[in-house]
Amino acid sequence: MMPPSRCRCAAPHRAAKGISAALNESHNEIRNMPLLTITCNDAWDFIPLEFVEEEIKFIEGQLQPAHPLRAIKLLPLAKCWRKFKYLVEDEDSGDSLWVLDMHRKKRIRGKTCYYFKRMETQEELDAMLGADYEKWVQSMKDAGAWYGE
Repeated sequence: MMPPSRCRCAAPHRAAKGISAALNESHNEIRNMPLLTITCNDAWDFIPLEFVEEEIKFIEGQLQPAHPLRAIKLLPLAKCWRKFKYLVEDEDSGDSLWVLDMHRKKRIRGKTCYYFKRMETQEELDAMLGADYEKWVQSMKDAGAWYGE
């Protein structure tokens, strides 16, 4: 393979320059945003890559037609133990982290939708993960929890 400087085809290099400019622009946007770190515990697990497509299909099939998150291409990152509660992000930009809870509902513009909330700060995310962990610990203390009763 020839080095790029000696290549006779200029078109791929122009495309690469356009891509790198777009990447630099998106990196500048990302630098200005707070980075949220998901710390999984016994209540929350990351979704393995081989199951992401199945989870995307499930979420898309369950979301109501008027749900605001339908406008975003969602990428599920983590799932709460024995619940339909997910941490999802915008697959295209990756700049928004949302919690989607299919056990709760809220009204938006006169329509009932599954509960969702954008995680704005690390403290807010940690508090939610910690609260779910405490609920998980309590459920393990309940009689029959180990046997799925």
